[in-house]
Amino acid sequence: MLYYKNLSSLFFDSIPREADQFIALTGYVGLSPIQELLTLPMENTVIFGMFKEQHNLDLHRRLSDLTIAENNVSIVYPEITCHSKCYIWLTNNKPIKGLIGSANF
Repeated sequence: MLYYKNLSSLFFDSIPREADQFIALTGYVGLSPIQELLTLPMENTVIFGMFKEQHNLDLHRRLSDLTIAENNVSIVYPEITCHSKCYIWLTNNKPIKGLIGSANF
């Protein structure tokens, strides 16, 4: 299916109930989706693929402030830049749902 409207609502409304882990590989990250992840009862990992190209230290500080207080969200800054957008939910380390596309997180 092709989704292009109300992506944030569609994304967060379609999280599988049985998921216990979420992993995102995304070029860019916004504060709002990270704040939403903090409310979820699962382990969340966000790989911020283009951070080295963006060099937005203010965003990094704000993300760090948010995630330091919570233990369920980790933000990873890879050595190699990546602009892919892949989202996957897992249960017991097994993939149960995934999305790919052009929308950053």
